[in-house]
Amino acid sequence: MEGKARVLGLLLSYVVLLKTLFPLRLGSTLLLTPQMQRLLSGGGSVLGELGLSAPGRGGTRALKSELLDLAARSRGGLVALGAEEQARFDQIVDELRELNAVDRPASDPRLTGAWECRWTSEKEINFAVEKGLLGEAWRRTVQSIDVAAGTLENRIEFEDGLLRVCSTFAPDENDGRRFNFAFESCDVRWRSVTLPLPPVGKGWGEVVYLDDDFRIQQDVRGDLLVATRLE
Repeated sequence: MEGKARVLGLLLSYVVLLKTLFPLRLGSTLLLTPQMQRLLSGGGSVLGELGLSAPGRGGTRALKSELLDLAARSRGGLVALGAEEQARFDQIVDELRELNAVDRPASDPRLTGAWECRWTSEKEINFAVEKGLLGEAWRRTVQSIDVAAGTLENRIEFEDGLLRVCSTFAPDENDGRRFNFAFESCDVRWRSVTLPLPPVGKGWGEVVYLDDDFRIQQDVRGDLLVATRLE
């Protein structure tokens, strides 16, 4: 019992280290994975698998490809881009925002599914990616959305561990780009030990760009994510 209590204490300390409102940062954010970094190095055929080479979308396809390349160079947000590269990154996001063809993306059926982030500006999430969980290396971060059911699940996955936050999901009635969420449950698992945590927080996210396989989103705190659909 003493050993288990010590482990649970360490897990709780880890979560506190990522801020008391850490789940709020999970509510709208995902991350770049090593798998995607390997895929990006494969060139055009890989981008085609991600739906970036669809006919008739040449301009958008090129912008998304360039944005993913910049995301990979920054290791998903862990390494700061140079001034010129960051300016170009921001410019592409603005251009894609203008090119977004989805009228009300926060309630669009294409938002439903599992999404894996390729880049984020969220410092707390990047800390978890870089440091891992008590010796267990980070593997990937995934967000699963079901618009019809009104659910949102966020997972940071480690080699033998998991941090998960589940919440409600509700498109905003007045702003078609925005959705609201409120946390319902949270738990952290390290090896064979699972620790439930009190869900804290609520907020909103704004879908900046959405198509079948690509998504850009900004959250209530101004942090940005770039994500692709997880097959």
